[in-house]
Amino acid sequence: MPNTWAAGMNSWLHTHGMRRETPGSAVGRRSTTVKPAIVSDADMAWLLADTAAHCLTGHDRTMTFVELGCQEYHLVINRILDAVPSCRMTLPENVLDALSRWLAGYVGSPEEPRLRTQLAEIRARQLEPIPSCSPQVHRVKPHSTAMPAHSVTP
Repeated sequence: MPNTWAAGMNSWLHTHGMRRETPGSAVGRRSTTVKPAIVSDADMAWLLADTAAHCLTGHDRTMTFVELGCQEYHLVINRILDAVPSCRMTLPENVLDALSRWLAGYVGSPEEPRLRTQLAEIRARQLEPIPSCSPQVHRVKPHSTAMPAHSVTP
């Protein structure tokens, strides 16, 4: 026997513009993907491990995946964030965005200032110009008409 009360209620809600979305319906749904406000420790740890594991030495890489398996995500994140500046890796923009959203979960915690400083240093290093490996040569214009400041005459 059909539930006539539920059918009547849905009809009333629909008529008055208050129909709730049911699973599988497209009412009120947007076609764009919405990023979650805060990234979980687990998601951040795995993203960093996938992105920056090559910055880790053999032992650190092994420990990273052991810690992931033990769900010690904060240890993984700290290990990788410590390693990224020393390997001079440029993190992709989507990872930096995820780090910022992940950090939103630490607002007001004792760890927040250290994490913010660490993230700011990583961002700043990515904006630094890459130093040249060859010595810089100062070129002199060959057709310069300027006289030397101190000329010695015989």
